[in-house]
Amino acid sequence: MAGALLCALLLLPLLGRGEGKNEELRLYHYLFDNYDPGRRPVQEPEDIVTISLKVTLTNLISLLSPIIFISHPQNEKEETLTTSVWIGIDWQDYRLNYSKGDFGGVETLRVPSELVWLPEIVLENNIDGQFGVAYEANVLVSEGGYVSWLPPAIYRSTCAVEVTYFPFDWQNCSLVFRSQTYNAEEVEFVFAVDDEGETISKIDIDTEAYTENGEWAIDFCPGVIRRYDGDSAGGPGETDVIYSLIIRRKPLFYVINIIVPCVLISGLVLLAYFLPAQAGGQKCTVSINVLLAQTVFLFLIAQKIPETSLSVPLLGR
Repeated sequence: MAGALLCALLLLPLLGRGEGKNEELRLYHYLFDNYDPGRRPVQEPEDIVTISLKVTLTNLISLLSPIIFISHPQNEKEETLTTSVWIGIDWQDYRLNYSKGDFGGVETLRVPSELVWLPEIVLENNIDGQFGVAYEANVLVSEGGYVSWLPPAIYRSTCAVEVTYFPFDWQNCSLVFRSQTYNAEEVEFVFAVDDEGETISKIDIDTEAYTENGEWAIDFCPGVIRRYDGDSAGGPGETDVIYSLIIRRKPLFYVINIIVPCVLISGLVLLAYFLPAQAGGQKCTVSINVLLAQTVFLFLIAQKIPETSLSVPLLGR
């Protein structure tokens, strides 16, 4: 008798777990048996789907990173910003509405992203043709038809670099997001809201997950939602979500390895004035050595900055 009671107690959690799985399966069939992921989640054609967007930066990987072109074996410097982010997207789909009390208290259902309608948000100013995310994470469906998607992405975006004050420069790079399929009359973008009710109108930086870059420091990263009107024929407009990454270069490496040696080498020119007049050959030797050393350091600077004629560093003039 005692053994049977012990077995029943051991099997009770397993039975509860199996019942929970059955409830999730029943909820899945209830929501998706007649669901069409290609149709917008609106009851009327003129209704607009509100999309809540939040971008969390986990790593500022690089700026001006070299890549190797297949057609050209040499490295080419690009004005490119590489970032690792999480894209938080939330919206409401009335077709996925349910009450957790009818399904054993199931609060969240996880389903593959290809089964659910998605707003198809892409990075418009990418440079490598990779518009989408790096991993198609599962979509979370909650009570009331609220849908949440948090995929990771590694973006390589264009960034016009201003190097006049190199290495004491700062850059303003942008991440421009837009719905690839839907216009401003079909989807509306809004910034996400935190737990305290404050609008998150900037790139969120997770202090626990963020990996600090050794060359660049982030000063500010505001965001703005900009809507563009349609053409003169009355066509629908477009909406862009623009995040600006204002980053500042950490100059310590360049001060120690370039600026200080250049100043010291330039100071050697003064030795030529203190050499006696009879030492004409030594004066010429010192001047030539200084010129060669300065040429080497200017070559190092030229290797670091992008090949552009829009601005030239004061350090190299």
